Amino acid sequence: MSTGKALAMNLTPAFAPTPSISLAPALHSLGSAAASAAPFVAGAAAAAGAVFLTRAALRGLGRVAEAEEGKLAEANKNRAETIAWDRAFAEVLIRNNRIARLRGLSTSASTPVSPPPSFVYNGQTTEEIASWCTTVDAQLLKTEQELSDARIRASLGRPVSDRARVVYQRVQRVVVSRPASGPGNRPPSGGPGSGGPRPGPGGRFPVDLRPVVDDILAGAIGRIGGDDMASLSELAAEVLAQDGVSAGKAFLDELYLQAHEARVRQERRVADAEDAAKWLAALAPLAGTPDGLSAHQRKVLAALEEVLAERRELDPGLRLAAEELQAVAVRAAEDRAIRTEFALQLKLMGYAVDEQHGTGMRVTHENWGGDHHADVDIHAGEFTADFRTTGSAGRADLRLTQWAKDASEARQRLEEAGVRCGKLYVEGLPDLPVRDIGDDEYARRQTPKFAERPLPR
Repeated sequence: MSTGKALAMNLTPAFAPTPSISLAPALHSLGSAAASAAPFVAGAAAAAGAVFLTRAALRGLGRVAEAEEGKLAEANKNRAETIAWDRAFAEVLIRNNRIARLRGLSTSASTPVSPPPSFVYNGQTTEEIASWCTTVDAQLLKTEQELSDARIRASLGRPVSDRARVVYQRVQRVVVSRPASGPGNRPPSGGPGSGGPRPGPGGRFPVDLRPVVDDILAGAIGRIGGDDMASLSELAAEVLAQDGVSAGKAFLDELYLQAHEARVRQERRVADAEDAAKWLAALAPLAGTPDGLSAHQRKVLAALEEVLAERRELDPGLRLAAEELQAVAVRAAEDRAIRTEFALQLKLMGYAVDEQHGTGMRVTHENWGGDHHADVDIHAGEFTADFRTTGSAGRADLRLTQWAKDASEARQRLEEAGVRCGKLYVEGLPDLPVRDIGDDEYARRQTPKFAERPLPR
């Protein structure tokens, strides 16, 4: 597997479960290629992690190109491949958001529809992902049309007065007789939220207002909510009940205005639902572990589901809560991405790594026996890499200093590969916190202080 693909794929997005394949990331020092067949472990909120590592890969490839001219062509090739994977993931996320939105709307539809399944990564190439996008686009258009038809039928089935029911029947005939909606085949729009002609010069109306009313409602029915449609039908019946032109004009103007306002409300619901779909996609791993969520976080997720189904609006308080929860998920994803890469570097140094829940891991070495181990945790990009030992264990100091050096080197390799990391803390060393300790810096810290004094003349 090439460097570009490995780096871009090293944290698969939220639509990807733990892959059955092995990945071979190349996150060694500049110019060196490290190959590893260690199986990849997917992280929570991995969409953010994938983006995080993809950007890191681009930074790392840029540093390779700057440091070694001979690797410029290879770095450019890997960069292009990394960008291709990044774009492929972005296209998949767009479609998965549409699928999530259709699922949410289907829960409110009188006749549920079946959206296509979300994308699941299982070793596909970028070409196969592009093919999936093309196939699912046609399926999404079909499902969206089915859902639109189901919502129209539901709107026309709502209880209204007898005279409004007559209006419904007329609108239904217009909708059934017109061509199916689609790009370039929209109903004519003569005014806000409607089809049909506006009053002519001088405010003169046709003698029969029914065609105008029918066009207004037929143009609005697929683009407004069911409650608004019921209200418009009652107002339309009032328009048709007027005898005089002046009275009819006043009611018709009100019908145009209310149809426009209904469309604005529906457009806001759609925009809110699209935002909710994006948040729910990013927070899907959190939703899959409800035991780890607080009551407030569960409430936020449930409210977003209601917004997705267009049963409530996305008010400022919910928007703020969703953004805060997403920030938590993104930070956790980035920490998990760093953990995965940090674990890989330790394995390349001969350590055994047991990746645990969250961002923690236990590290051992065959030379340590059963008396020593290290507990590593990553939070907000910063490392806590504490060395643990039993009271009777020998050589603890030597192994502690060696562990600090190796942990720092592993972190430094991540920095060189473009992964931005925070500080490294190792409990038990006098010069803590340890940060960016290379070989020269490490040797300087171990030199006795008296050796730094000038020799007497």
